[in-house]
Amino acid sequence: RILKSGEGRLPALRGHSLATAKLARNLALRLDLPSTEVEAVSIAAILHDVGTMLLDPAMMAKPELSAEELAQVRTHPVLASTFLKDFKFPFDVLKIIRHHHERWDGRGYPDGLAGENIPVGSRVIGLIEAFEVMTSGKSYRKPMSLTLALEELQRESGKQFDPAVVEALVQVLKKLRKAKAAEREPS
Repeated sequence: RILKSGEGRLPALRGHSLATAKLARNLALRLDLPSTEVEAVSIAAILHDVGTMLLDPAMMAKPELSAEELAQVRTHPVLASTFLKDFKFPFDVLKIIRHHHERWDGRGYPDGLAGENIPVGSRVIGLIEAFEVMTSGKSYRKPMSLTLALEELQRESGKQFDPAVVEALVQVLKKLRKAKAAEREPS
């Protein structure tokens, strides 16, 4: 319901959130996370960008942002965790949402966490969100091919992204590609 309520203001939010959640769940399973962590990742991935609903939709649609606008956009993980604080989640979903834009090298936001200090669920969602945005495109940018997106993620491995999570995503995508190829083959 939360995502549906934002469809008029941010029409791509629901599709982006559901695509991120589906792949994040697959990645969490590949990483062999405990079932409670897989569920937390799944819930957090669906809700990770609800803070953007509290921002100006005209600003969110701009292809380039001023420094002030970028600073506003970077508040969305905190806005989301604040907005959702009264919901009773069975897992630490709010912490995962708050930190999904932290970077492995510590140059992310909102708290500048680095490496293992970033919750694993946040590392998963941050990587999947980047991949999903690259491959689906935006109204002002064409989508990247799978090959180019993977090359970009691997270039950022150890900088923006956890190297182990990047490698696990590569394996997940290989498995999904094989499954799709098998579906297309005549029986």
